[in-house]
Amino acid sequence: MKKVISNYINCRNAILRRFECDQDYYVKPIEEYNWKIRENQGIYFLLYWKGNGKVNQCVIVKKDNIPYVMKERDYTMIVCIECVKVAIIALNDKEVFYD
Repeated sequence: MKKVISNYINCRNAILRRFECDQDYYVKPIEEYNWKIRENQGIYFLLYWKGNGKVNQCVIVKKDNIPYVMKERDYTMIVCIECVKVAIIALNDKEVFYD
């Protein structure tokens, strides 16, 4: 398990470096989804969906007042705000018990 987590962290960090992201983001691949960017009164949204399924919508973050969208060869990274479930993986040796 330790190796799997280490590999995940290394791969995620490599992706963020490749897209020149200066912060740590949750990375969500959507290779099987169709997507598009829509603008409404200066606010940009990422819409993505599978086939005829539900359309997911996120607000795209702006950096220097420009939508934070980076194209890199076959992929595009879009920094956006989306409500997600988060799984936190903690090291058991670091658990502290409080009264």
